[in-house]
Amino acid sequence: MFFHDVANGLTDDLSEQLFVVVTANEASQQISAMATRGRAGSPGSFSARSTGNRISRSLILAGGNKLDLAGIVSIAASESDATEALALANVIRGTTSKIARAQLCETYMEIRRPLKFEHFKSADVVMLVLADQSAHLDMVYLKLEELVKELGELIEDASPGQAEGAYRALIHRNDSLIHTKNARHRQAVTSIHQGFKDLEWLREHGFIEDRAARESAHQLALAGAGVYIRVVEVQLRERALPGPDVRLYENARSALFLSSETGTRLSELEAEGLPGKRHDDQHISAVSWRVQSRIIRLRTQLAIRTAVKSKLTNPIAQDKWHDNETYDVELVQLCNSYTRLVETQELQLANRVEVVQFALWLAFLDQGNIPVVRDLAPALKELHFIDSDPASISRHGVNHRVLDVESATLWLVGQGANAGILSALPATGPVVDHLTQSSGGVFTSWREQFPPPPAVQRH
Repeated sequence: MFFHDVANGLTDDLSEQLFVVVTANEASQQISAMATRGRAGSPGSFSARSTGNRISRSLILAGGNKLDLAGIVSIAASESDATEALALANVIRGTTSKIARAQLCETYMEIRRPLKFEHFKSADVVMLVLADQSAHLDMVYLKLEELVKELGELIEDASPGQAEGAYRALIHRNDSLIHTKNARHRQAVTSIHQGFKDLEWLREHGFIEDRAARESAHQLALAGAGVYIRVVEVQLRERALPGPDVRLYENARSALFLSSETGTRLSELEAEGLPGKRHDDQHISAVSWRVQSRIIRLRTQLAIRTAVKSKLTNPIAQDKWHDNETYDVELVQLCNSYTRLVETQELQLANRVEVVQFALWLAFLDQGNIPVVRDLAPALKELHFIDSDPASISRHGVNHRVLDVESATLWLVGQGANAGILSALPATGPVVDHLTQSSGGVFTSWREQFPPPPAVQRH
């Protein structure tokens, strides 16, 4: 399938959220690794010492993590500005303080502004492309829109040689993320469409190699699925009466298709061999990509089953080019997707809130049950209500257990979170009616104990 087919197959009939934190220690290790494989000889605009001082000053002023910057200084003293930029990009990703990261992004732009791709050797071009892709995404998540625009223009101004064009289409992914954060869903979808079209153009003209093309397609599909499923969830919350909704159907179908496309591209990348960390093989993908790919698939399937069973839409066409093949998500598929997610060993502590929200949603669709998991990800081990205690095995047998919905919800509250879409549902409506029935009454008692906010109840 060509990438423009993906773009043309999406609907823009919209009614009017991928990122793994790297620890400071890991950032230092990546810097050391780059010192080993970096290339020298490119023109430099900043001294090593001044660069290290600026980074250090940014961290001190922001009260951020105290990092060992000696590695950065020693690299810059003997290597290129491209290596220096990539080292700083990894420090940005590894810094937990948002204030510190924002100041480091300013420092990145100080280094980046005078650099021109045509001044670098091919190996250095690759490093600068990787650095730009990483820093640009961090700027998006930090909502530094002026820097996002400026760096985006620097990336687009470069001649699209194979190395320079590797991740050029992801500018549109980043534009989509900005639009999504500001609830501009139609513009977000337009950006995804344009990203796929640009990716196809780059591929046709030989400006992108196959691995980078698959990575870009994965990231565009992931972001696109995220846009559509957000809209579907809004529609689930807002529908007061049952009955099929064409707009919900189209949005759900696009979410389903793109979440499937995300999985397909991930499988292709896994077949080639994913490294343990990004950039280890001069590319942006790593085993951590499994996490968001599986999150978006489960989230989409939960929403689609809820919509179909609440009679808000007909079963969804599984293939956008063969509408006679419909897709009504069965419980066994939901359970398989849930199990695959919670057994993903790359899950991080930051993913726990979303996983617990999914567990609650699945339980309310399956008589209060969730699958028994035998190889739970280390990040989830402390969640006793997720882990498989033999005493909690349900009447379904050894493959299911009753979820302690009270403990799960109290844990979310302790994290400053709620149950996601479940906490945003109004007091009555087709979705509430279905969850009451499909949970065997568990949802009703849960809502009595954890009622939605007054603003939601009045909706």
